[in-house]
Amino acid sequence: MSEYTIRAYINNNDLLSRYFLTLYYMSKKNFKIDRSSVIEQAILECLTEMYAKAQPSADFNKLMELYKGTNKPFYQWYYLSEEEFHYILNKYLEAYKIKDNRQEYLDLIIDDISNEYFVDDYKKSYTDEYGFHPGYRDYKKEMPLKDKIGEDAVNKVFEVLKERNNFYKTNIEKERFCTTIALGCSPTSNVKTVLEHWGNIKIDSRHLTENDFYEEDFEQ
Repeated sequence: MSEYTIRAYINNNDLLSRYFLTLYYMSKKNFKIDRSSVIEQAILECLTEMYAKAQPSADFNKLMELYKGTNKPFYQWYYLSEEEFHYILNKYLEAYKIKDNRQEYLDLIIDDISNEYFVDDYKKSYTDEYGFHPGYRDYKKEMPLKDKIGEDAVNKVFEVLKERNNFYKTNIEKERFCTTIALGCSPTSNVKTVLEHWGNIKIDSRHLTENDFYEEDFEQ
């Protein structure tokens, strides 16, 4: 498939499409495509967007070239609110399929086993002396699983679920991605260091939250 054909089906604002386009470009340049390379690409794109949305805005690649081999904490000179930080972070977690929803599904299953739950109850269409009655989707309440198969059986199910939960507890990809972004060189949410570096720069107050200031900022 040609690059033109791929782009014909891609919305440039769609991160999921960019994920597949990244794989395509890497294959064209004879890169070894493995999951580790994809995660590295995700980290680079995430930091690039964070600095593009920071105040003041900056080109992350140029910053890396400028301060490469130095100990200058340039990340303290660019402001990004915690809200925006988490929004961009989660966007790339979803787009590059790094975010693991297994825990959410497992919690839902455990809740369904422990309590009453609802299931679909489809009503068939029928005709009587009053005319035609179309079918529709309804729901009905089910009793807890322990009332169906017994408490001992349910406890065994819980043991298996807990074992699987512990096995999948650590998402290595997500831990690597989030740690690299958060503890690496992502923009700061501390307005004080940004103002100290740039002087009279104006920070857009619409992006500020109480969590963006340290205690000493309020004491001044």
